[in-house]
Amino acid sequence: MNAEISEKCQQIIDCQPAFQEIKGHKGAFYLMTSVLSYYHACKRSRSTLTDNEYFLTLPFILTSMQSLSMKEQPSSKLVVSLVEEYVSFMGLRPGFMDDSGTDEDKESLQEFVSKVIENLKHVDKKSLEIIREACQPPEDMIITTKEGKRKHLLEDFSAVICPVIRCMFVGFLNVESMLYIWDQYMMGVHNCQYKMECLSAYVAIVIKLLSHHLKDCQSSTAMQRVIQTQGPKLQTHQFQYQIKKYFVDKFKKLLKEKDEDVFPVLDPTQAWSHWNREVIPDRTTSVDRRRARDLRLADRQRVLEEEREQWEKIIAEEESKRKTGGYLPYLQLDSSKPASRSQHNNESPLNQLENERRDRIETERKLQAEINMLREELRAARREQRPLTTLSLETVVSRYIMPAPANTPQDGIVQYPIPIHSIVDDEAEEVKNILTEMIKKVHISTHKVAHGAGRARSNLDKETLRFINLHKEHLKKAEMKVFGHYLGSNEFDSLPSSQKEIKSAELMTVIQELIEEDHERQERR
Repeated sequence: MNAEISEKCQQIIDCQPAFQEIKGHKGAFYLMTSVLSYYHACKRSRSTLTDNEYFLTLPFILTSMQSLSMKEQPSSKLVVSLVEEYVSFMGLRPGFMDDSGTDEDKESLQEFVSKVIENLKHVDKKSLEIIREACQPPEDMIITTKEGKRKHLLEDFSAVICPVIRCMFVGFLNVESMLYIWDQYMMGVHNCQYKMECLSAYVAIVIKLLSHHLKDCQSSTAMQRVIQTQGPKLQTHQFQYQIKKYFVDKFKKLLKEKDEDVFPVLDPTQAWSHWNREVIPDRTTSVDRRRARDLRLADRQRVLEEEREQWEKIIAEEESKRKTGGYLPYLQLDSSKPASRSQHNNESPLNQLENERRDRIETERKLQAEINMLREELRAARREQRPLTTLSLETVVSRYIMPAPANTPQDGIVQYPIPIHSIVDDEAEEVKNILTEMIKKVHISTHKVAHGAGRARSNLDKETLRFINLHKEHLKKAEMKVFGHYLGSNEFDSLPSSQKEIKSAELMTVIQELIEEDHERQERR
C-alpha cells in the first residue's frame, strides 16, 4: 500500500496545477507520503485513499515548506508534528465534508447547501437566480410541487459545490486565497456551528464573485467547470472585502467565549492526536497560569529574603567581633616578619593582642620616619628650585583641565602638595609644538568631516550652493506672497516688533509649504 500511495502522490504532484509549488521537492514528497501512509494505517481499511484525502495534505505541506530541504528527507520531528495535525484535522471534519455516504452525512450536506443558498439570498440575489436557472430540471421531468423543485435544486447545487467543499477549495482557488480560507476555518475548528457558517459563507462568496461567468451555464457540470477554471483568478482581498461587508459580525459572535475574548486562544496541545511519544503538557487556563506565576514570585521573594537575612546576620557578627576586639586586621608591612594565621591561633588571646599592639607601634614608627624623610627632601627641593622663567606644565595644563580640589586633611592625615618642577625653554617649546600640531590635526579632520574631500567636497559644494539659491527663491516668493512686493534692505527691520513676529511666522509658513512642494516634485520624478 505504501508503494501505491507513493505512486499516487507523484501522479497528483505531476498533474495537478495546485501542487506545482512542491513539484520536484524531495522533502515535500516524502512528507506527503509519510502522512498519508500513517493516516491510511489509522483508518484500518483495505480500500484506497480518495483524491480529496490526497488534496487535503497540500495546505499542511505548504505551511511547512520553510523547514523542508529540497533534496533531503524531513526530520522525524516535523513528520510527527504534521501527522498529528493532519490526523486531527481529518477527525474534526464536519459530516458534509465526508463522502462516506451515510444518511447522517447526507443530511449534513443538505443542511450545508441550504445554508449556502440562504447566504446567497443575503449577499447577492442575482447569483441565486443564476443558480436556479442553471439547475432547472430537464423537459422530460415534470415537477409541480414547490418542495419537489427545492429538492431538485438542492441535489443539482450539491453536485456543484461538493467537489469544492470536500477538498476545502484545494485546486479550485490559488494558493494564497486557499490558505487564507484555511486560516479562518482553523480559528473555530472546534466549533461546529462556526465551521458550517464559515465554509458556507466562502462558498457563497465564490459563487457571487464568479456570477458573471456562471450566467451562461446551463447545467451543474458547466458550473463546476467554470469554478475550477476561473476560481484560481480570485484574489484574497476580494474575499476579505466580502467577509468584512457581510459576515464578520456573525463570525465574531460565534468565536466569542463568555464575552471575554473576541477571538479565543486555541491550545495546540489539545487540537492534535498525540501520536508522538514525547510528553505533551496539560492544558492550562489563565487562572492556573496566574496562580503558578504568583507562586514563582513568592518563591523568588522568599529566597531573596533569606539571602538578605543571612547577609545581615554575617554583618552583625562582624560588627560584634570588631567591637569586642575579637577581629583585628593583620598588617604585614614588614616582609622580614611574616605572621601567619596558624601562629596566631596557637597563641593565647592576650599574647595575640600584645603582639598586634607591638606591630602597630613599630609600623607607625617606620611610617613617621618615612614622612620626616620626605619632608626633608621637599624642603631641599624648594630651596634648590629656580625662579619660574618659562611656561610651566601647571600653567599649560590648567588652560585645558579643570583644577583639582584643594587638599584638605582627612582622618588626621596631613597631605602635602606635590611640587611641580619648572620646565626649561626647550621642553616648553616642545609642549607648545605638540599642542599646536594636535590642534591643527583636529582642525583638518573637522574640516574634512564638515566639508568633505575631493569629489565629495565638490558635490557637497554644488548641493549647498543649490540649496542656498533655492532658499533665496523661496524667500523672495514668500515676500511677494506676504507683503505683495520684494522687501528692501531695511524695510523689515523698520516694522514694529508685533508686526515682525506676525510677518515672520507667515513667511516661515509659506517657505515650509514651498519646501514640501519641492520634495513632492522630486518624489514624482
